[in-house]
Amino acid sequence: SLVVTASGCSNVPITANVVVNQTPAPTFTTNSPICSGQTLTFSSTAPAGSTYSWSGPGAWTSTLPNPTITNAQTSATGNYSLVVTLNGCSNVAVVNAVSVNQMPTTPTIVTNSPVCSGNSITLSIPSTIGATYAWSGPGGWTSTLQNPTITNSQTNMTGTYSVSVTALGCGAAAANTSVTVNQTPSPSINTNSPVCSGQAINLSTANLAGATFAWSGPNSWSSSSQNPTIANSVVANGGTYSLIVTQNNCSNVAVTASVVVNQTPAAPVLSSNSPVCTGGNINLTSTAFPASTYNWTGPNGFSSALQNPTITNVILADSGIYHLNISSNGCTGPTTNI
Repeated sequence: SLVVTASGCSNVPITANVVVNQTPAPTFTTNSPICSGQTLTFSSTAPAGSTYSWSGPGAWTSTLPNPTITNAQTSATGNYSLVVTLNGCSNVAVVNAVSVNQMPTTPTIVTNSPVCSGNSITLSIPSTIGATYAWSGPGGWTSTLQNPTITNSQTNMTGTYSVSVTALGCGAAAANTSVTVNQTPSPSINTNSPVCSGQAINLSTANLAGATFAWSGPNSWSSSSQNPTIANSVVANGGTYSLIVTQNNCSNVAVTASVVVNQTPAAPVLSSNSPVCTGGNINLTSTAFPASTYNWTGPNGFSSALQNPTITNVILADSGIYHLNISSNGCTGPTTNI
């Protein structure tokens, strides 16, 4: 109201109505931080009847009370402001910071599969800045390395390996890969050693489906048979024989076996002092063979292990054919007669 007084005279009071409207004081919240590709949401508080003016990065605007940004990308990171107007009164803009973190891409796993048992399995994926890694695989295997290695692999490690990548709270879909660990052969060698010269050397190993065999031995001998035979052996065939078996592209470290070929004594050259007179001596002689056993037989039940035996005081019954064979290291030579 207003009263004006002049020269002692005052008016009847005059009045006017004044309205003071409340300036809005809104607040707003978001679901920040989020991962790229997700929906960014905003929630505000303001009196009924208010109008809304939102603004943000990339010239984004909205007049909704609670707007959303679908499939948000990292470019949506930044400050967002809200001005609410009610009855012609607007607040000073309220501002909140929003973060949209990059969702890691699903990685591609590189592996050295298939591998042979005993060798290492290697797994690798591209690097992601600030990421953590969660690997899993057969038998409860886990790792947090970007590029793990599994040493001394075994066939029970065959299977599916998975990795999840998480960065700034954002996790990519798990990537999978199949790893195969083939059994490395572990053969053993069987032989009929020792043998005598002239006999066959027999080598053998267990059969493996689809396997190939690589034998090697003295005098540049080689064979690709599973169970090779060296016929009519000579002493020079004695020595170390090795075998490598390959199956599913996996090969063992060469296994070896020693083969001994003993020399079979040659047919001896015999001589005697025949003919002799009864009552005299028969002298039998033979060529020598080192470290040998001599096996003489003859008429009248004669036998001797001497190289050069003598039959004393002979009688007519001592006449006839005498036989000799020589044995050495279990090898018996041909029989010679005189």
